[in-house]
Amino acid sequence: ELAKDQRVTVQGMCTGSGLFGPSIRDAFLFDVVTASEPTSELIPTTPEIVVTAVTLYSDYQVNSVAADLKYKRRLVEVTGAVTKIEVDILGNPTVMFGMNSNNMSGVLATFKKSELNNVANISLGQTITIIGTGNGKVMRILLEDCYMKN
Repeated sequence: ELAKDQRVTVQGMCTGSGLFGPSIRDAFLFDVVTASEPTSELIPTTPEIVVTAVTLYSDYQVNSVAADLKYKRRLVEVTGAVTKIEVDILGNPTVMFGMNSNNMSGVLATFKKSELNNVANISLGQTITIIGTGNGKVMRILLEDCYMKN
């Protein structure tokens, strides 16, 4: 039986990427990492790129292909003014660095659930610095697995 937050590897056919990430068809459980097994994957803590939310947004507006090559799947440190704070449908806290009055465009940062208390202490208009993994653009520029910089 699998435990919550247990690391697993799944194999299947990717059918594309949607609003909530990649869709996988004909998937099966390929591997399960037990607690006694060391993981070879180190979680990076030093950002590869330091940027403002405005610059990140601008880079995607100018050339999404070049911006994906620069930011996607890389650890990015982003500083910006918060325009929206909420929880997504999966219960993850999110922060928006909006670039217009209705928050339809900008940088959307999805935090780890362990950051819930930190996000709860953020105020609208506050300038914060976060670290997260770039995940391209789907309506908004996406950062995942974010956490507050100390």
